[in-house]
Amino acid sequence: MNIALEFHDSEVSAIQSRDETLSVVFSAAYVHHSNGVPGVDAGSGYVQALEMLMLQATWSGSLVSCLGRLSVGHISVGSQRLSLIPLPYTSEGPANVELVFQNGESLNATAARVHIGFAGEPRFVESFGC
Repeated sequence: MNIALEFHDSEVSAIQSRDETLSVVFSAAYVHHSNGVPGVDAGSGYVQALEMLMLQATWSGSLVSCLGRLSVGHISVGSQRLSLIPLPYTSEGPANVELVFQNGESLNATAARVHIGFAGEPRFVESFGC
């Protein structure tokens, strides 16, 4: 099974900084499951708790106001820009992360590495076919 995070409509419940690590906690990330290519081929949609860690990070945006549902987001590594992120995920080098929230706030971060891992069990939302 192939699994990927879609930032759009995912819910962020907390963003915290510790030293040079930025932690983004997704209380209900929208996650595609597919035997083919997630988000492209037939599969199912789930919500799941995830945590994204950005190591040696610098950022702009209010950590207090950047909460709630996301409108859009992506991770850029080199010339590759991902809006569907394979899970679990570890960037192969320095990465830029942009998250835009439905409340109008945005978070832009640069990190030496980005890790995204599961923090809870998936809950089924819908089946989809293409």
